[in-house]
Amino acid sequence: MSSPHDETLLDESLDRTLHTECAGEVAAFAQARGHEPLSFEDKAACLARRAGFEVLGTLGKGGMGAVLKARDRELGRTVALKLLISERSGDAQAMALLKREAERASALNHENIVQVYSWHTVGDLMFFAMEWVDGESLAQYVNRLGPLAPREALRILSQAADALAAAHGEGLLHRDIKPANIMITRAGRAKLTDFGIASSLRDDPGETEGRIEGTLSYMAPEQGRGEALTYRSDVFALAGTLYFALTGRSPMSNQGGILERLEKVRRGETVPIEKVREDLPSKLVRFVTRNLDPAPAHRAADAGAFKREAERLLLTIHDKRGGRKALLRAPSWLELALVIAVFIGGLLAGGAGVLAWQAREPRPTNEQMAFALAPELRSAQRWLASQPQTDIQIGVLAGQLHDAQRDGDWNQVLRALDEIRKVRESQAPGRQP
Repeated sequence: MSSPHDETLLDESLDRTLHTECAGEVAAFAQARGHEPLSFEDKAACLARRAGFEVLGTLGKGGMGAVLKARDRELGRTVALKLLISERSGDAQAMALLKREAERASALNHENIVQVYSWHTVGDLMFFAMEWVDGESLAQYVNRLGPLAPREALRILSQAADALAAAHGEGLLHRDIKPANIMITRAGRAKLTDFGIASSLRDDPGETEGRIEGTLSYMAPEQGRGEALTYRSDVFALAGTLYFALTGRSPMSNQGGILERLEKVRRGETVPIEKVREDLPSKLVRFVTRNLDPAPAHRAADAGAFKREAERLLLTIHDKRGGRKALLRAPSWLELALVIAVFIGGLLAGGAGVLAWQAREPRPTNEQMAFALAPELRSAQRWLASQPQTDIQIGVLAGQLHDAQRDGDWNQVLRALDEIRKVRESQAPGRQP
């Protein structure tokens, strides 16, 4: 939350730039509305027009800027328009820093990163035009639905880690990984956003030293102490975000004032995840705990290493049945065998033939599974395509089915199909809620 001083800084910067860049429009507004003051959105809209954008609404406002929904007037596309101000108005060096951050963010091209299209300066302000994501943040998603099942949480964070690994591959530290900076699209895909305080280990390895920036609830101890950061500092925040996805709260205690909380961050004091949620698999608890270790050397070396371990956990962890957030139920081996038997029974004569085939080849190939499940997959995909694009649960199911097919994970495909069947049945006419 921004302080009154921050709000004043933003308003003063807007007013100053407004009177130098939009004097004519301000005068016309005053003539039309008398003494009625301009709203924040009126001011931002006037300045955004100078950069070629039509403001459609305000998505959020902080001490050093705001995020607007806007339309690119030249290209006709909807964008998220981030408005930033410099703490040192009129300082060429400060504006150069904002430009450098824009260049770093726009250089990243990954399916799980919100793309930065362009940046524009208007007086002391800078506008970032970014990809518009139709969805909600991970923070909103978890706050709306509650803590996630382990597999869903790992799936989302492995995608976010894949995006962060691309940044690490370019020598960039994000420095502000948190649930609010991971978007979940309507199709259930995670997208990492807001590289506003990113720094480069290649250009200037000591750039982060002495700077305490980020979000306290997800900040690594060395970041809170103003020390030089490494990729392991981002890994700490990834683990903290996974903690949030699994519990609905941050790993840090929110009790006390800012200085007291900062001291807890510096000491690496976190609440053990098993004390908040007791039903988590022990291997998942160990994974989260190790990557929240105050000693950076004990964490994964970078986001790529974090992702690989998260994906290994996905292969071995199954969500418990009956859980409120366990969207996908794991089928038994008997259910899997029955599906295969339906397919094999159509090819081989008699039960003895099926048993003989299973003895020779106990697990079917990808091609055989694809053929056996093709009718149900086509039916499920047609139904998913017919559902409202605004339904988050449908988007998550569609994303999980797509990912499972892409990865050849037929056990997971069967889970997705089973859950889709249950949702379809619940929506059938005459079905009692």
